[in-house]
Amino acid sequence: MLDDWLVTTLRQVKSKAAVQAALPVLHSHNHHLQLLNLLKDSKLQAKAAWLLQHAVENRPEAFQVHVDYFLEQLEYTTHPAVARSLLRSLLLLDLTPKQCHWALNLALAYLEDTEQTVAVKVFSLKLLQKHHEKLGTQIDLVLSLIAEQWPTASAGFKSAARHFLKIADTKYTDKRLDR
Repeated sequence: MLDDWLVTTLRQVKSKAAVQAALPVLHSHNHHLQLLNLLKDSKLQAKAAWLLQHAVENRPEAFQVHVDYFLEQLEYTTHPAVARSLLRSLLLLDLTPKQCHWALNLALAYLEDTEQTVAVKVFSLKLLQKHHEKLGTQIDLVLSLIAEQWPTASAGFKSAARHFLKIADTKYTDKRLDR
């Protein structure tokens, strides 16, 4: 029954207000797995990811046990909206060292992908920023990717990159990158 309600709701969702209105029903029935399973539905995955992102923002503790599933979906998704929502959700969840390593590698792969959307790259940078102390020598790779993409980067990417540079306490600055 909730599956039917969830599918119908996702088909009709067109605004953030509609997403917010669906959250109480989703949480009261505690059927988060049905929502996670809809990430595999090619017709509903973008809207399911959008609802999932807001559900995680609303009650992160309810999704803490599903971090591995989030990472699996992030690894295999080709839909930028799903990747963006999953990255944004991971920012709100506690990651074990193994999950953190997995998430950082995925974020680096998204950052390296020249065909990736700006939003996915921005949330990849935010995830890398949040866990920058665990990057080790990979921080040099992030810095080189930022420098490489800087000349043609969007304002959103540059803003996220500046925040990363500040937190990473590096010798790089946006002025040096503007040369």
